[in-house]
Amino acid sequence: MTVEKCCELCGDHIPIAWRNGTLKKPSKIRKSRFCSKSCSTSSQARPVMARLWEMINKKEPEECWPWLGRPDRYGYGVLKVQGKVQKAHRYALQFKLERPLLTDVLVLHSCHNPICCNPAHLREGTHQENMDDKRLYGRQPRGETHGRAKLTSSQVQEIRKFYIQGSFSQDSLGIRYGVAQSVISGIVNRKIWKDDR
Repeated sequence: MTVEKCCELCGDHIPIAWRNGTLKKPSKIRKSRFCSKSCSTSSQARPVMARLWEMINKKEPEECWPWLGRPDRYGYGVLKVQGKVQKAHRYALQFKLERPLLTDVLVLHSCHNPICCNPAHLREGTHQENMDDKRLYGRQPRGETHGRAKLTSSQVQEIRKFYIQGSFSQDSLGIRYGVAQSVISGIVNRKIWKDDR
């Protein structure tokens, strides 16, 4: 079993220690927080904001300021604060606003670049505003680009054509394309796959 961890201070990978030719127990590796004794010692007195600004590549005020540390699986910069992984851009916005953010408040990027931590590109927003932004700027997976799509755009067009011609019922189209009758109903009534003409 491979256990990969990053140093809470510098972001480097924590080396896997070997003892007598055998791998250190995974439980011991999971408990490691720093890659070296110097990182462990340095981390004791360093405020979060100092660590934050060291890991941001500050460029011109209008440009994106990318996070230099490790990103999460969605591309957002992360850092550890009191043992918990936190989003770096949230702390950048807190710095700009000079107050903490409420937990239900999202941080929206005007640049639509998840790794950006430029406070000028960040604003508070709601979940609905975030969803609207995703749709407006084409970052919301739709149609066959959606990870759970079972049909292609051409198949959707065929289904509509066959149904309009009266060649097949919704049940038989569902069987033919391997989807439920309710999916066929949504397609022919344009409740799903709305953008597909």
